[in-house]
Formats: sequence, structure tokens, C-alpha cells
Amino acid sequence: MSDESFLRKQALEFFNTHASQRMSLFNFYVVLSGAIIAAYFASFKAEMNVELARPALGMLLSLFSYVFWKLDQRNDLLLDVARQALISFEANDPESPGKDMIRVFTKAEERTRKQRDRRWKQRSPWHIHFRYRECFGLVFAVFFTVGVAGTLVPIIHWLRTHC
Repeated sequence: MSDESFLRKQALEFFNTHASQRMSLFNFYVVLSGAIIAAYFASFKAEMNVELARPALGMLLSLFSYVFWKLDQRNDLLLDVARQALISFEANDPESPGKDMIRVFTKAEERTRKQRDRRWKQRSPWHIHFRYRECFGLVFAVFFTVGVAGTLVPIIHWLRTHC
């Protein structure tokens, strides 16, 4: 096996590992956040008598949102490193000159760039192209905001009723 063949295989394995890790982490985050939100709303049942836990659950949701967002940023960076290496291998492949359609990483990068360039020209929100990083980031931001609200609302309510 040549050095380039070994490096190409290594880059592809690196890409696959981090792509699957990214999806696994996001899935785990959604399940974990869903459980925290469920516990938060369960605390409203009169027989539960755990209203003091609400701010802690809100803070926990915000903390997890931040931590998983940072993990996703790291995974995105590592995926980009592997993606650029694979694009370089595709560009330098002597066996596929002129065969642009089989260069999947190069094609994906080109199409993503075209979609991104047209993004703000789109009038309908249904036709705007978003990358995983932006979609995941939006989910993290929404859950973070819900967590902040879940922290502050019970504290403000407690201050109004007890002070």
C-alpha cells in the first residue's frame, strides 16, 4: 500500500469516525434535553412538590446546550480537516482526470458553495440552504434559551411571591 493510499484511507476513516460521532452526540443531546424538559414540566404537578428544582433543571439544560454546542464545533472542525484532505486526494488522483462526477467530496463542496452563495437571494425560507453546523447551532441556541427562561422565570416568580 502506497503512502498516499494509506493517507487517503486514514482521512476517510477519520471523516467517517467524526461524522458518526457528531450524529451520535447530537442524538444523545436531544434525548438528554428532552428528559430535562420533561422533568421540568413534571415538576408542575402538585403532588411532585419539587418546584425548587426548576431553576436547576433550566441551568442544566443551558449548560448541556453550551457544552454540546462546543463539542459539535470541535467535531465540525475535525470533519472539515478530513473533508479538505479528501478533496485534495480527489484533485490529485491520476486515475480520474476529467471524471468530476465521481469526486464526491469535491462535488459536495462545490454544490454547497453555490447554495450558500444563493442563500440570501432566496425569498422563501423553505428554499434557504443550511449546513449541519447551522441547523444544529439553531437547536442548541433554542434549547439554551429555553433553559435560561426555565431558570429565570421560577426565580422571578419566587421573588415576587416571597419578597
